[in-house]
Amino acid sequence: MSISKKYAKSKKITYGIIVFTLFAFLFFTKVDFKLNHFFHDIGSSIENLLIPNIKIDNSNILTGINQELIEENKELKNLLSLELDEYHVTYAKIIKRDITWYDELVINRGSNHGIKLDMAVVANGRLIGRIITVNQYSSTVKLITSNQKDMKIAVDIKNSDKTYHAILDRYQEGFLYVSYNKKEEVVVGDKVYTNGLGGIYPSGIYIGQVSKIENDSLGLQKQALVSIGTDYDTIRYIEVLSKEKVS
Repeated sequence: MSISKKYAKSKKITYGIIVFTLFAFLFFTKVDFKLNHFFHDIGSSIENLLIPNIKIDNSNILTGINQELIEENKELKNLLSLELDEYHVTYAKIIKRDITWYDELVINRGSNHGIKLDMAVVANGRLIGRIITVNQYSSTVKLITSNQKDMKIAVDIKNSDKTYHAILDRYQEGFLYVSYNKKEEVVVGDKVYTNGLGGIYPSGIYIGQVSKIENDSLGLQKQALVSIGTDYDTIRYIEVLSKEKVS
């Protein structure tokens, strides 16, 4: 074969390789482009399906958190608005509750914060109990709804004209039972306060309002049924009262 023929054949082969390479490049580039679009479309579809749900879930979570903060803020404002000028007040948060909500609870203040035994505890403007154990950084509150014998409290029932001495002696079915002389003219709407007798609870702490009046089982006394007026199971913050300044 002559040199010229060999050169021509070699040239054709070279052109063929170049054309084939270009064709292959264009083909696979087009396929890759389509595949990218295909997977992009699939990804976009999945994203469109999932993202709204994720946003909704986040929105629900944020709404729940905001609502809880709003409720806590209201509760703290209620505490700060109470007229307790004659007392030294230590604010505390409830960190544990008894299984039976009406018995005991634990707060995040203890001896390091000046808390002492038998200090009165208030929530939402009402007496709810007293301190019965004190640790360094926490304390236990015995609630006035616990029905223990040592939870009897000397109280005054007051209306616009008169004050009657009485004893808060038990809790039953949503009411505090206050026993008083049947000759006293107590009526629904009268208010009940601690009177300081017994040396545990300071005088003048509001307990609640008379909702019903009943005769006792022996007919010797009458009983004023006082609504506790506070859902103890939802309380988050309380006040510990002291006549002495606490640290």
